[in-house]
Amino acid sequence: MSNGEIAEFSTGLSSQSAVGDIVTGPDEGQWFTEFGTAAIGEISSSGAISQYLTGLRSQSALGSIVEGSDGNLWFTDDGPSPAIGEITPSGTITEYSSGLNTGSFPNDMGLGPDGNLWFTDSGTTPAIGQITASGTITEYTNGLGVGSVPNNIVVGPNGNLWFTDNGTTPAIGQITPSGVITEYSSGLNVASYPDNIVSGPDGNLWFTDSGLTPAIGQITPSGTITEFTNGLSVNSNPSGIVSGPDGNLWFTDNGTPAIGQITTSGTITEYTNGLGVGSLPNNIVGAPDGNLWFTDNGTTPAIGQITPSGTITEYSSGLNGGSFPNEIVTGSDGNLWFTDVGLDTAIGQVSTGA
Repeated sequence: MSNGEIAEFSTGLSSQSAVGDIVTGPDEGQWFTEFGTAAIGEISSSGAISQYLTGLRSQSALGSIVEGSDGNLWFTDDGPSPAIGEITPSGTITEYSSGLNTGSFPNDMGLGPDGNLWFTDSGTTPAIGQITASGTITEYTNGLGVGSVPNNIVVGPNGNLWFTDNGTTPAIGQITPSGVITEYSSGLNVASYPDNIVSGPDGNLWFTDSGLTPAIGQITPSGTITEFTNGLSVNSNPSGIVSGPDGNLWFTDNGTPAIGQITTSGTITEYTNGLGVGSLPNNIVGAPDGNLWFTDNGTTPAIGQITPSGTITEYSSGLNGGSFPNEIVTGSDGNLWFTDVGLDTAIGQVSTGA
């Protein structure tokens, strides 16, 4: 495949498919959750799709998926019988629910520095949860604010887990591997809405804030929050964020729309030239070619590339009609893989030329 060449694959997906999250698995295939006809799917580099359903609960609603330290894939299930699920590379599924709070709603998930999986739970009793490789679940609530809505979670540079909380009292939270939660809100803008969070190259955490005063935020391991707005447009709506190959942070802005860069000192630059009319940049990832790639589910759906110098190129040839590119990850084959939740659900591959 040449640079920017897109191929979409749907053979093997059910007619009611609605693909969600996607991750590179231990067997170098791409694994994804499907919340239409609930299943865990895998797609090989050649585009062959396999789906696994046996072991899932009735009316499962699958969300986040990550690789665990045990060589299996782990996922969240926020259906009528909430659970944390595990699937082996051969397709054996086991779901665990003992230890979840009543009314649980498992949300985002990440691999912790302790080798366990950690997840946010935005259910009736908000919590940060931990599950061991043997399936033992522990949920922690002490330290969360009233009306908490834990959202995204990531490993921080200090060996703790960090998460965004866009509840009644918006905050950035930290939880130690022993379960001690601390939330920080001083420094957030009024009516803040912390969304995605990533560990930065400067030893701090960086997050997008799509609240009343849109911003890109930084929080130090000691909990000092600084929000940066200068350089964002009036209609800005920051969304995805990733640490870039140039030592800066890069984010999508589907309000302006634009692809943004912020230095570790807080200087924001937004790039719009090269985006299509009605563009809606969504998720963003670093790629083996040294550039950033993003999904664009706007008027003319596309997969976009932006160089560290800010040159944007969008590719749409090969996308299905009515496409809606969503999640995007770097595959072990050097290509980018993405989910397409449009009219014709598919798993897509795009070449980076690397």
